[in-house]
Formats: sequence, C-alpha cells, structure tokens
Amino acid sequence: MANYPCRMCKAPQDQIAIMLEEVAALMRTPVNYEEDVLVNNMTLTGVKEKSIFTALPAFEMPSDVSVDIFHDDLHEGVCRYTMCAVLKHFHEENRNFIELLNLRMYMFEYGIDADNKPPSIILDRESKKPKLKMTGAEMFTFVKLFGVFVGDLVEENDDYWELFLLLHDILMMVSCKELPKSACLVLAVKVKEHNYLYRKL
Repeated sequence: MANYPCRMCKAPQDQIAIMLEEVAALMRTPVNYEEDVLVNNMTLTGVKEKSIFTALPAFEMPSDVSVDIFHDDLHEGVCRYTMCAVLKHFHEENRNFIELLNLRMYMFEYGIDADNKPPSIILDRESKKPKLKMTGAEMFTFVKLFGVFVGDLVEENDDYWELFLLLHDILMMVSCKELPKSACLVLAVKVKEHNYLYRKL
C-alpha cells in the first residue's frame, strides 16, 4: 500500500494501477537510487534505506535486483487475480462450471506435474467468488493445463478466454529456459494486451 511500492520503477501507486506497460523514464537507475537514499524519506521516494547488498563490490542497486517470479509477480500475483476473474466469469455463465472443472482436475493424469497438482477450486458461499489457495508451483500447473481442462466448454470470441490465453502465453514465455531476443518484443505486446483487457473486463 506504499505510495512508491516498486523496486524497479518510481511510478506512484495510482499510476501503477492504470499502467499497461513499462515506462522507461520511470525506471529506477543507480543515479536516482542514490538520490532517493539521500532524500531519506520513504514516503516521497519508496526507498527506506541503502541496501545492505551495496556493500558487495559486484552489486549495484537497482541494476542487480531480480524479481521472484513465483512470489512477487506472476504465479501468486498476476495469475491469481487473472484466474479468479476468469473463473468467476465462467461460473456466472454456467453454474456447473467449477464443479466440472474440479472433476476434470481430479481425474486428470498429471504425469511429471503430479507433485504440483492444483487443489480443487472452492466457491465462497456468500459472494460466489472462486478462491484460489495454491502454491506458486500449483498455480503454474493450473494455468498451464486450464485450457486442456475446459477448452471444450468455452464459447468462441469470449473476452475472458482471450484474457486467459494471454496469461497462458506470458507464463509459458517467461518460464522458457531460452528464447530469442525478438521474443522480448512479443512478450511486451502480450503483457500490454493482457493488462488492457484485464482493466477493461
């Protein structure tokens, strides 16, 4: 809930809520990071104090900071809120959807993904919203296989299905061990399309 919550950029919370893509001018750099440390006001900069890792000779803030894709960002973040919206939509379209999804997930032969088999989807009795209590690894398996589980139940040209497909593509791309440099451009477009469609829906 901080005003400047991002370790990678200096965008304020209200701007982050509407951004569709990265803004180069707002990225944190070694120079503006040092300036923010000197300001010594987390409310104004988002920087509480100088990182202890800067004591290492080979470490530079923020250039050497990485994101934990499982916990910070994708698996337990974007995947969770996107899939909740997708599941809620399909449940509203078909009251048997969650029950059928759970049955298909239970009956599915996971093979190498057996250790990360996603748990059943629970519907909140009052709000009728799906609850996704999954680890990052279970969420990865769930998103990876969701199209296999329910693809035959989806109508053509469904915007929520398109939202899922964008998420699936993003997840598969960032999970690759190796990609050509040109894939960065494709990924940037898919992220922008996902963010636009999510906000629209």
